[in-house]
Amino acid sequence: PSLRVRRSCLVGYWIVMFILTHWPEIERWMPAPPLEEFDKLVHGLMYAGWAAMWFWLLTMGGRRVGRQATAWIIVGGAAYAIFDELTQAIVDRQPDLLDFGCDMVGLLISLAILDRWQQRRVASQTRPAAPHSDGS
Repeated sequence: PSLRVRRSCLVGYWIVMFILTHWPEIERWMPAPPLEEFDKLVHGLMYAGWAAMWFWLLTMGGRRVGRQATAWIIVGGAAYAIFDELTQAIVDRQPDLLDFGCDMVGLLISLAILDRWQQRRVASQTRPAAPHSDGS
């Protein structure tokens, strides 16, 4: 996909994420016990997806996401997660430090997986081809 498509996907994802975390009374749509902490999983998955969207955008044209870009994704994710939690009070939702923690865990796990995937992809591209046997 083009850079424009990737940017549009990231912006769209971010908008949906904002709406979901700021929807008044969303708790009534959450599962009942024993899954009462289901929202923590949702927070982690949303931020994992957010980090993955950034990673996808930054790998446009086969580029690698380096340590500096990864650090900026982490800093940006933390800043947005803080903003996200604090602004939930505007719609009578309760900001939660544990939600912030789950946001960051999801983000970091996603980046760790994507970094490992990128390392393996680069390693496989730089390995010399194995000798090819023609059977004679």
